[in-house]
Amino acid sequence: MNAPTLNIFAKSVNDETKAALFDLFRVHLTSEFSAGQLEHYIWRSPTPESLLDFTHERAKRADRANELLETAEELGMPDAVAIADAARFSETGELPHRLKLFTYPVESYLECTVYRWLYNHAVVAQSMQLYGGCYVPYESWAFRHTVEVNLETVPIQRKHTVRKVIQELFIESDKAELQSLLETWLPRFSEAFGKAGSANEKRYLDLGIKTYGNDVVREVFLQWVLEDVFELGMTMPAA
Repeated sequence: MNAPTLNIFAKSVNDETKAALFDLFRVHLTSEFSAGQLEHYIWRSPTPESLLDFTHERAKRADRANELLETAEELGMPDAVAIADAARFSETGELPHRLKLFTYPVESYLECTVYRWLYNHAVVAQSMQLYGGCYVPYESWAFRHTVEVNLETVPIQRKHTVRKVIQELFIESDKAELQSLLETWLPRFSEAFGKAGSANEKRYLDLGIKTYGNDVVREVFLQWVLEDVFELGMTMPAA
């Protein structure tokens, strides 16, 4: 694959690339602005520390979503605001661009925490697909997404993250329930990376919007989860 032509300004992006970016933005905007399955549990956190943690994460996610909306509008995406508004006020999965991952219900605080654990890893891995991509504002958004929001989940900081955010709760939890939740949610997150070799994947790679295929970043995600699973004394399920 040839190196993509970098576009810093919206006016330099050709129509074909712009159309593909709009398709990606529709999925991202729907995902970022969705209240998600976790909202009902954010306010039932068992400790003041975890309540603060959840609230801070929610605020950061809102900032990230608004930044992406500005990027989409600058590029001239006609339905950006409508998609953001529809997702912002929807508590159901019935949105045309919402990933299937965001339609599953979350039934407990432990399940909410398992979801966050896997979500943080998945977000970082997926953001890597845009590194070196052809539209610099989108690449920059993805990079800041990783650095500012989820840097604590990459390997260099993982022990700190698992022990501080996840492990204390998991140690006190029923291991059979925890393993069952992992077996339920890991395949859902793995599927959310998309099919390898699909027409969409080829389109984004050929245009230079993405620089890594779905299988590459999916394997990164699974390796990070595997390391956590080993540290937590659990069993890695099939993805």
